[in-house]
Amino acid sequence: MTDVARAAGVSKSTVGAALSLGGGGRNARVGTAKAEAIRKIALSMGYKPDPLAGGLRGGRTESVACIWHYVDHQCLDGEVGNIVLTRLQQLGKATYQVEHPDTITGLLDVLNGLLVRRIDGLVFRAAQWMLEECEEISTVLGKFHSVLMIVPWEFQGVFSDQIIHDRDSAIEEVASYFAETGRKHPAIVVNMEDPTDRRKTEVFRRSLEMNGICRNNISVLTVPGRLSVLERKVEAYRQCIKSALENGMKFDSILCVNHIGEMALARYLTLHGIKLGEDVGLVGLNDSAALPLWDTPLATIDRNHEGLISAVMDLVTHRLEHPEAKLRRRVVKMKFVWRESAGPAPGKIRQ
Repeated sequence: MTDVARAAGVSKSTVGAALSLGGGGRNARVGTAKAEAIRKIALSMGYKPDPLAGGLRGGRTESVACIWHYVDHQCLDGEVGNIVLTRLQQLGKATYQVEHPDTITGLLDVLNGLLVRRIDGLVFRAAQWMLEECEEISTVLGKFHSVLMIVPWEFQGVFSDQIIHDRDSAIEEVASYFAETGRKHPAIVVNMEDPTDRRKTEVFRRSLEMNGICRNNISVLTVPGRLSVLERKVEAYRQCIKSALENGMKFDSILCVNHIGEMALARYLTLHGIKLGEDVGLVGLNDSAALPLWDTPLATIDRNHEGLISAVMDLVTHRLEHPEAKLRRRVVKMKFVWRESAGPAPGKIRQ
């Protein structure tokens, strides 16, 4: 910058103003013509400012960090985070890709590290149980220039734009479908240590009751929480359904809260002569590409990735362009995808 200032016959601070983002436009201290002349001199000398380094001095960095579950064999939302990053890069933004830590301490370390880099925007697909257990996370989030949170239900503790990735309405669809097809003893397979699974259970129960099914006829089958090894997770679901059948538990339909568990249940039930869609209606959550390929195609709740990507990009770009705009809230609904494992096709229920 000293060399450019000498060549242009101006002060170093004038060079800094001219080369800053929007220099010569929003910066009234340097006119547009002079700023353009300084930029041409800088270009001819091979000088290019580093926006990230500029951010360390308190300026805008044109950067966005995305904290997401990228390594994600259960929810399958990792591809959404990758697409968001790619599109932000195509818009010329510097990006940070951050895997969501498994612990509260790890998350706080990540957030404080990003604060040092003075990023312009944070996209945060939150593990909501961490937010609800640790107020300090909300305090740190409040220090960022802008935050977009993606949460399973509305969270009041952070001043941010927010996307509610709503699974409740899809679970209500499944419950209504089970009731309409004459199922009298539905079950849900969940990890009750997980707050999101507890919420799914309550939504399922409430909707079934509203459709005339007695709460005492609704079974909750539980699996251990936070099993990180896929093989152990599959075995946990197998043992869960095995125990239920051996103990004579009565159920004629099942909602399983992820696709891994659904496939494990489907295999066990089929091997034991139970016909999916006839003896037992089975619906999962997360529309894996494998589900329609089963001999009895597996019904599921689709996470509506296209809608989520569109909402994230809309809110992030709007906030970067209009930093003082009012906070916005968007709901992206998941949807029930009928396949034969659930039972009769919705259009043929009453025939």
